[in-house]
Amino acid sequence: MNDHTISNSVMSASALEVLAIVQASEVFRPLVENHSDLRALLIRAAEVAARATADRERFIEAVIRATSATDKACEATRSGNDVDLAKWTPIAHRASEELGQILKQLCPDARPLGGDVSATPAN
Repeated sequence: MNDHTISNSVMSASALEVLAIVQASEVFRPLVENHSDLRALLIRAAEVAARATADRERFIEAVIRATSATDKACEATRSGNDVDLAKWTPIAHRASEELGQILKQLCPDARPLGGDVSATPAN
């Protein structure tokens, strides 16, 4: 059993939902697995957002948009589809920026993430 399994037993439904969304993402999954500070921030933000239905819905939607758009941009890159890449790269960028803004609002005292993890997809 790893530390993620142990800590999952005390998380809210919102935090578990966010982690399930992230786990389903080809791009976000390894980021969260390799950067415990990102995982902790997402859990903390989900816990804060769960206090108000509107915040919870807005945060969950932002996570869904960021993971989905980033995965689609990654797939377009991998497949060499320039049309899809041109379509999904700006969408992924906007979705990641939106997620970053919501994270700042929900966790204003959070420090920048360690290493080279950021809310902006790599070019």
